[in-house]
Amino acid sequence: MRTGLEPVASARMDDATALSERIARRELSCAELMAATLERIGRVNPGLNAIVSLREPEVLLAEAAEADAELARGERRGWMHGLPHAVKDLEETAGIRTTLGSPIHADFVPEADSETVRRIKGAGAIVIGKTNVPEFGYGSQTYNDVFGPTRNPYDASKTAGGSSGGAAAALAAGLVPVADGSDYMGSLRNPAAFCNVYGFRPSVGRVVSPPYESAFEAVIGTAGPMARSPRDLAALLATLAGPHPDVPFSIEEDPAGLAAPLEPPDPARIRIGWLGDLGGHLPFEDGILELCEAALARLGAQVEAVQPGFDPGKSALSFTLKDEKTSQAKVEFTLSGTYLVTLTIVLKSGQTLSCTFPIIVGAAGLRPPQHQGMDIVGALIGVDGFQVQHMPHHMIVVGDAVAAMHVAGGARDLQRLAGIVAL
Repeated sequence: MRTGLEPVASARMDDATALSERIARRELSCAELMAATLERIGRVNPGLNAIVSLREPEVLLAEAAEADAELARGERRGWMHGLPHAVKDLEETAGIRTTLGSPIHADFVPEADSETVRRIKGAGAIVIGKTNVPEFGYGSQTYNDVFGPTRNPYDASKTAGGSSGGAAAALAAGLVPVADGSDYMGSLRNPAAFCNVYGFRPSVGRVVSPPYESAFEAVIGTAGPMARSPRDLAALLATLAGPHPDVPFSIEEDPAGLAAPLEPPDPARIRIGWLGDLGGHLPFEDGILELCEAALARLGAQVEAVQPGFDPGKSALSFTLKDEKTSQAKVEFTLSGTYLVTLTIVLKSGQTLSCTFPIIVGAAGLRPPQHQGMDIVGALIGVDGFQVQHMPHHMIVVGDAVAAMHVAGGARDLQRLAGIVAL
């Protein structure tokens, strides 16, 4: 089954920066854009389920009219003035339901916005609703028991990826100008790859979202931008980025420079280090690596194969957590030398849940014997940057993604690890 949507390049919505410029020149009103956006969402979104918790149309049209009135008075809040924006459903939005994709929070309506949402609103955007996520953001697909699965705009039988799948699908279908997402181990990049848009994971401290459990400990996850063009991606990154007084590790730089005009470099002068499958240690479906290598070749850049500088086959790590009172509920985590993670959960009832999946451990994470981390410095000599294929497989069928969430007893059995350990 397909949606019948045209490719992204033909979507019925200009890129965000182009829309921003048209609104600033008064060639397009905020109300006109909002009306067109709501019409397209009503027509396309039922087949995709990318946008959820959509606000009432009359309220949104009234806010768009007020944005036009501000422009008439010479007031412009920022480059996103009057642009409709749907927030990832992991971010708290004042007065708008924030479910985290979980029945536990199905009726939760926050009283305040998250820092990410505050910055987006500060740039002038009108929040129209949320974008769908897997429960608690766990998973490289987008399915939950509150709203159901999000489908891919290019092929509705396939998943949009995750956890920012709703954001990526909405972008690809032309339902929003840009989108915010977040990334722990690929949640900005994986759905962007599946939906043919851009997803950018910023460096730690570039985009911060307090409060954190510890103000002095940098977290792995980060919010970041998604867009249909590099220019839009840079513009939203500049909006999301910036230091915060409550976060000591936030980067103390003016984010305005991130939105500077982008000048495409001469591909012939770029040297790309191709990591590929790390010398055969990362499993890929047939054709994936060859497809990526062909795409790199078409750029016209100099592509050089690089190696990690150690043998991943000699790496291993494992640990076990259990309930000290009963010794019945425990979690076992094993990382093999071939970078396959096996997660096993034994419940008090004796039921065992287990799954195995590939993972990449960076230089700052697991190290092989003799502390031989990835030789980043050595590998960088002679190249301008690394290229690695993020997704090792083709798009997953939606039904398969949903079934994977229910292996051995249900999605929430895996997602409530902390509760299981404490049983």
